[in-house]
Amino acid sequence: MEVDSEMTEEVGRKREIQNGSEMAGERRTSRKITPIEYPSWMNASDKRKHESYMKRLVAKWNAENPNATPLVLEELTQEQRASLKQEHLARENEIGEAYAARMKEEDARVEAERDPNEDNDDRLYQHYREHWEWKTNKEFGSFEDRTRIPAMCFTDDPIPRISRTMRSMQIFSVKVKEVGGDLHWPLDVFGIIAVRDDLDYNRNIISERNRDNCQTLNEQVLSVLL
Repeated sequence: MEVDSEMTEEVGRKREIQNGSEMAGERRTSRKITPIEYPSWMNASDKRKHESYMKRLVAKWNAENPNATPLVLEELTQEQRASLKQEHLARENEIGEAYAARMKEEDARVEAERDPNEDNDDRLYQHYREHWEWKTNKEFGSFEDRTRIPAMCFTDDPIPRISRTMRSMQIFSVKVKEVGGDLHWPLDVFGIIAVRDDLDYNRNIISERNRDNCQTLNEQVLSVLL
């Protein structure tokens, strides 16, 4: 029995040593994580872009201040570079705020002159379409063109190192909050619901129903399934 007790104690000590080693190994995982090292060519590319950006700021400042001593990019300190960027951003913000104020005044004027019998939703749609065609149709084609980008990229394989993840939104349904005007319950819903994003300005269809395949909504069922 004494031999068994000694063997049991020895086994217990070995287990304690082993567990202690494992726990120490687990604690070692809390070491400082080495940041991801990007390829040197990416850093060089970012540096070239930044220098090009600073050259434009210097050229713009010299053009706006012809009577002042011209700035030379290579002679600027880091503090002077930062000050030049802050000055540029402040001017851009002022321009943006002034533009927003003018657009607000224009919207108020148009709203005051608008025919009260005009369909507001149709007016907003036409305004959006005209703006889209003016801004993007040369690059992305027709307003009715659909996106060619497939959904759910990189679900099986690891994403490339130069890529990064971004937050996205998945829409499952659209809820009708209330009906008004000539609309009343039950409501037969058909047509196209589409969204656009900054990656591809073409239409991403999330719902498409014709009149013969409409979805009927009522006061109990308020959501259009997509």
